[in-house]
Amino acid sequence: MTKITTGEAAHILRVSVSWVHKLMADGKLTVLERVGPNQMALLDRKEVERFNKEREGK
Repeated sequence: MTKITTGEAAHILRVSVSWVHKLMADGKLTVLERVGPNQMALLDRKEVERFNKEREGK
């Protein structure tokens, strides 16, 4: 399992970081861990890629 930041997830999904945060809040993307003083969210790269394929209809 490869952990990625919300910025990297936004790049994969071709959306803004705020949209990734909305997807997390809606339960469509799962936060694996929160790290650092600002509690940065880490996501699973494979889950993000799978979500992207479903979203694109592939």
